[in-house]
Amino acid sequence: MNAWEQVGKYVDAGDDAGLAAHVGSLTEADRKAVAGELPRRLAGRSRAEVADQAGAFRVAGAACFSGAAQVAAWLGRRELRLPRRPRDDAVRIAEILRPRDERWRRDLAHRLVTGLRPGDRRGWQNVDGQPGYDLAARLAIETGIEVPENDAFVVGWLWDVCHRFWHGGKLGVLRDDPFLDVLTPRVFTAEGVAAPIVHDGKWNSAYNENTFIGALAALAAEGRLDRRALLDGCAGRFLTHGHDRDIEPFTLLWERLRPEPAEVPVVDLVRVLPVAAPPLAQLAVGELGRVPLDTDVFGPPRLSYRRGAKRWPDAATKALRRPCRRM
Repeated sequence: MNAWEQVGKYVDAGDDAGLAAHVGSLTEADRKAVAGELPRRLAGRSRAEVADQAGAFRVAGAACFSGAAQVAAWLGRRELRLPRRPRDDAVRIAEILRPRDERWRRDLAHRLVTGLRPGDRRGWQNVDGQPGYDLAARLAIETGIEVPENDAFVVGWLWDVCHRFWHGGKLGVLRDDPFLDVLTPRVFTAEGVAAPIVHDGKWNSAYNENTFIGALAALAAEGRLDRRALLDGCAGRFLTHGHDRDIEPFTLLWERLRPEPAEVPVVDLVRVLPVAAPPLAQLAVGELGRVPLDTDVFGPPRLSYRRGAKRWPDAATKALRRPCRRM
């Protein structure tokens, strides 16, 4: 039986665990032969077959392709990005890759992190998280690479943290997370972060301490995170994404941080109020109602925020005069 026939029986059965145990016995020549067969064998499978065998194909490629670029490209193929159990898949492949040279593994980790992309909007935003994140994160931790700025990696991290909370994790899930310090600031600038945070709140029915938002506030209260930095991050998000309904998680975090009147960014809230989405508009009116206002913050009356609209100073003033309540 040649090398591919040995590997192929595991692939046909979708037995990625069995294949992972088998590939350690392959010689260098065997690996080269299997690597040459993999693209052709994958192309000959139906979509349903590939869905069942994706994990085994991933194991075979990780074990048999020689270059880090080849392995990254193989694991990133659209039809192979979603194995049945992505977290188990990450553990299995990381184990297979551990004998490789450390420089090679760092190269692969960097490629996997930077290569993450948002998936299909209809299917990727779910409890299985961001396709490819689990393995990329595991290798990033094992190799100690500096995580490059990548919005998809931030989103994947949020899904992973929330998933651990959903399975009984407590505050330590976030307190001890190796990415907490580097990724928390990026949450306020990355695209796509609202989906996991909103889902997290719905899953728990409230943003308590065992949710991402609740945990951030709790860690700020105990001094593990810089509370001022979190407030500044929220304010920055208000200015750049205040028109978007996805702003709600950041208004909720702001409320949980309970800023003092002196910490309220009056000018920023006045500036964003005329175009703010409802969650932010409600927050802004409530916060501005807690601080004394200098009429100069509204600027010259002749300025307007868009052509044909009422002058924004007038609109803001009217909003401030309405009765409001704290959320």
